[in-house]
Amino acid sequence: MSDPRTLVGLGVSPGIAIGKPIVVENRPLPVALVQLPRENVDAEVERLHRAAARAATHLAELAGDAARAVGSEYGAIFEAHRLMLEDPSLLDEVERLVRTEAVNAEWALEQVTHHLVAQFDQLGDLYLRERREDLLDVALELQRSLQGRAAPSIEFSGGVGILIADDIPPSQALRLATRAVGGFASETGGLTSHTTIIAKSLGIPAVVGVPGLIREVERAALVIVDGFEGHVLVDPDPALIQVYSLRAEEHRRRQQELLGLAHLPATTSDGQAVRLLANIDLVPEIAAAKAGGAEGIGLFRSEFLFLQASPDLPGEDQQAAAYAELLAAFPAGPVTVRTFDLGGRKLAREVLGNPETNPVLGLRGVRLCLQKPEFFRTQLRALLRAAAQYPG
Repeated sequence: MSDPRTLVGLGVSPGIAIGKPIVVENRPLPVALVQLPRENVDAEVERLHRAAARAATHLAELAGDAARAVGSEYGAIFEAHRLMLEDPSLLDEVERLVRTEAVNAEWALEQVTHHLVAQFDQLGDLYLRERREDLLDVALELQRSLQGRAAPSIEFSGGVGILIADDIPPSQALRLATRAVGGFASETGGLTSHTTIIAKSLGIPAVVGVPGLIREVERAALVIVDGFEGHVLVDPDPALIQVYSLRAEEHRRRQQELLGLAHLPATTSDGQAVRLLANIDLVPEIAAAKAGGAEGIGLFRSEFLFLQASPDLPGEDQQAAAYAELLAAFPAGPVTVRTFDLGGRKLAREVLGNPETNPVLGLRGVRLCLQKPEFFRTQLRALLRAAAQYPG
């Protein structure tokens, strides 16, 4: 092996994985510009819409698979992607370019995607910037449908594999649960990306945002993903492998030890009973909270319902269903829900209709709720409906 190299990114899902790298490039190949005869434009638009329908069907299937595999919240990711296909800012713009320039749909889609990504990149809000990845996932799904190409498969022979990719869309992250993939690392991604959230749910060590990852790893025989420190170690020597193997084993041992204690009574050394409550962001985290011995929810950060929703605000039914799941899981324990503590440019756009100069210090949280009572009432009605369903 060569001297080990340490690549630095962002550790988004804790744990250590050691294995052979499986290098997958998910970005679409560059497309050529094809100038169409005017009489062929209508047929090209029809081809675009057929491809969009196929892509939407595939995303609907992924939504069902995700809901069954890891929970309804994750199915909503793909449902949101399906809805993005219907967004006029994407499909209608592609059609407009095909018609006005008489060009092929693949090239028009690439141009519109580049334009929209550039707009996302200029936004100051971290969550919004990271939603560019959702746009790229949807555009990639449509581009593959237009080109008649399937997503790259994850193939390796024996042992534990480490997925290495430029980008890991949520659909690929879900497939990791059914394969012997110990961890993953990618060149893109962030703390609030859907793939990051899926990795946490599946317990897969992950590091994202590693510049030049594929170039550094494509010829490597072995890699280590350190989700604690955000490091990817390329071709580690035997001594380093032993160090990280011991760390991984210690982490697993400690986790098992803690799980073994989880359901013992929580008492202080002088016999005082303590109630253990869990703070969670997402409904699928209920299972981990219960496994850890939680008797209730100390804080459910309801704003993550909004962050996981489609481009629209989450409706009353969607919210009520989420709150009902919390109450059903902890019928005897307290469940505390924090009302939306959100602000920033996304809410400024969706709720206020215009951006604020400094949204972090401006209209957010309870100030926003009082300024926009219809927004607040929707959440309160949803909470009351869930409470009435589980009055205990």
